[in-house]
Amino acid sequence: MHAELLTLAMRPFIDPLPLQRHWWLLLVPVCLLVSIAYKAVRVTDFSHYWKQVLAMTAQLIIAIVGICIAAFILVQFVIPRIMPVA
Repeated sequence: MHAELLTLAMRPFIDPLPLQRHWWLLLVPVCLLVSIAYKAVRVTDFSHYWKQVLAMTAQLIIAIVGICIAAFILVQFVIPRIMPVA
């Protein structure tokens, strides 16, 4: 009976959720949570805490989207011109 309970347990690193197609939906919550944690440690005055958190969240999202666009352009257009198929 103990083995049956182990198979029902959640194992997130062994059996992750099948979200390969929808990974980008997690971008906003992850960036928001990272910003909350970072600003909670680094800020000295909490009067503008949430404004700073939202600004950092926006900066992270813009940076990640920019890196994704740059990687797409690099892989789809630049590398094929540098290294033609033999």
